[in-house]
Amino acid sequence: MILCRKFTRAVVRRPLNLVPAARQTGASDAQDAVRQKLVRALREELKTELAQYKMDSNLKRFLLDHRLLIKESANGSPDVTLRREVLGYNITVHFSARAPPTSEDADEDPLPFTIVLENTGEKLRYRLLAFDCLSLNNQIEVTGSEYFRDRDEFERRRRSGTTHALPFDLCAEKLQETIVKVLRAMGISKELAVFTVCYSEDRERRLYHSWLQNVADHLQYY
Repeated sequence: MILCRKFTRAVVRRPLNLVPAARQTGASDAQDAVRQKLVRALREELKTELAQYKMDSNLKRFLLDHRLLIKESANGSPDVTLRREVLGYNITVHFSARAPPTSEDADEDPLPFTIVLENTGEKLRYRLLAFDCLSLNNQIEVTGSEYFRDRDEFERRRRSGTTHALPFDLCAEKLQETIVKVLRAMGISKELAVFTVCYSEDRERRLYHSWLQNVADHLQYY
């Protein structure tokens, strides 16, 4: 069997180099200079932010005065949780960091949060009653409510976005007023509404600080 000569020897394929070596080096140096300029800008911005930042002492005072434990989610998550025990219930407030409203009227951008009442009694232990709320005009507005058999069900459905709160407007007006009074007795007050908004914006600013640091390091140490 006779093979064509051009197939009887190995063909060595070399990558095409359409740009002269000198020009490639120059482009790489230019890209590195731009990258380093961005790193310096990020670190300068972080330096300025840290020099101007100070947590409002009223936030810490509120936590102490109301005996609230606060937990911020790790790994850059914006989620924040408040906890306290009162009247036989473990009360948890869930909200997230957010930037200050861009509009001059903050009422147009209410902060959503969730209040969870976990029963600690023997008969209904670990069962939860959740209220979806808005912090609006320094007041708390209840928008809906849902009942859960246990915290695992609540957390699972909350993560998957399959919760379905009963609209609060379906309740009779007198019933709505009674529920709100009970929540106030548990410490769910207008002061909490103000706190959640202020703390969410503080948390967002600190997340921005972390972002600046992480991006600067990412670009510098590659």
